[in-house]
Amino acid sequence: MQEELSQLVTGLGNKLRASDTSPDDDATDIDTIQANLTASDTMGITLREASEKVGVTRQTLMKAIKTGRISGQKSDNGEWRIEPVELFRVWPPVNEVQQPLQPDITGSDTPGLQAENRLLREQVAELREERNAWREQAQRLALTDQRAAPQPTPQRGFWSRLFSRQGDSPSGEE
Repeated sequence: MQEELSQLVTGLGNKLRASDTSPDDDATDIDTIQANLTASDTMGITLREASEKVGVTRQTLMKAIKTGRISGQKSDNGEWRIEPVELFRVWPPVNEVQQPLQPDITGSDTPGLQAENRLLREQVAELREERNAWREQAQRLALTDQRAAPQPTPQRGFWSRLFSRQGDSPSGEE
């Protein structure tokens, strides 16, 4: 935006110089145009523009301004502005050309993609068959592993052990 305004001022200055007006009028018109430029037009870029140029969020930029990491000023309309030099001193610019989310697919790519898709479907089918075989084996093992567990012998109480005869113990040792 700042570049566009500079080009506009330069273009108007050139037009005024090319016309048959007096040099005093030219200087007055250029001064008028420059005076009409608001502080926000010549002060820097907005937080939104800055965040796009360096790839950080507006909140990050505001935090950097508040902590003094970069300097920024509020314009007359209450919008924060940052000088590009100050911005790029702290963060490097991101590439202007962004890669598309999906690659361009042409008609010549279709057979290759179809072959890859067919191969992936075959692999998924094989994995499903393997999973089902493992599941069946686990179920068979779970059904056949129901052996009779040895029953624990009940422990006799204190009084029954005290007044019992030697042959009455459950283990048969006494």
